[in-house]
Amino acid sequence: MSMTSAFALGFDHEWCRTIVTKPKPCHNDNCCDPSHASGADDYCCPSRASPYFDASRGTRPATLGVRPAMMLAWPAPTIGSGDGASGGWGSVEASQRLIDRGVAADGTRPDGGAAVLVGRYLGGGKRIDDYQRAVTAFGGGHPLSRLSYRPTVNKTVPYATGEKNMILYQTESDGDVPLLQSNSFAPGAVADSGPESFGGQVWSASCAHPRPAGHGEMPLSCFVDAGATASYGTVEEPCDVIGKFPNSSALLAHYLDGDTLVEAYWKSVAMPGEGLFVGEPLARPWAAAPAPP
Repeated sequence: MSMTSAFALGFDHEWCRTIVTKPKPCHNDNCCDPSHASGADDYCCPSRASPYFDASRGTRPATLGVRPAMMLAWPAPTIGSGDGASGGWGSVEASQRLIDRGVAADGTRPDGGAAVLVGRYLGGGKRIDDYQRAVTAFGGGHPLSRLSYRPTVNKTVPYATGEKNMILYQTESDGDVPLLQSNSFAPGAVADSGPESFGGQVWSASCAHPRPAGHGEMPLSCFVDAGATASYGTVEEPCDVIGKFPNSSALLAHYLDGDTLVEAYWKSVAMPGEGLFVGEPLARPWAAAPAPP
């Protein structure tokens, strides 16, 4: 399990059930898929579903046995950040900067914000259906002025978009996001990549492009280093089980409805046991306006 999910859900192997041997009988199309098997008797399986997924506004997570958690900082070298001693990620100063970013988001209701959903390949991505639902539901121009789904043609097309004032950026990356810092993130922005195997293993972080040998997938810390207020990644092999990654439609629905970042992000992941949530949990760009005196 990830650290944040262990704190939020309580440690149990069922929250982190990936490649198993001789699995139990399956009852849905996404269960125990042998296509990613590492051996003849190994199958990729979904982990336990969160009762907090897509919960209605006002639901008290503690009544469901969930206490949503987020990590503020980590010991990871990232672009331009230096080491912990000089105020880079993993330091008290870095945590304070992240908190300040979340505080700056509160109540801003960024009407000009953009949401960009980037598919891995034309017709070949795991998150395409969700991306298209999000565009249909929230692409009318308010409260987000720009919401777009952009399928890439091949690996050579940069996943970064050069967008300004982004509030959501999600991409299906194959391990690298070239030119990520060409984007500009609004306070309170969320950015992540997946399905990606080990984006949550931030201790081996490097945001360099191209990826250094041995560093594998780009860690979630790179999104925060580029200006996002929160990100997410798995710490175990998720086997392309899409429920282990944020659902764009659910995230937007709850965030735009006034939930805090930690509430909206947790509500967007159906199977969060292997996922690490990093960010400023109380950021709330679409907080309700205070009642007049």
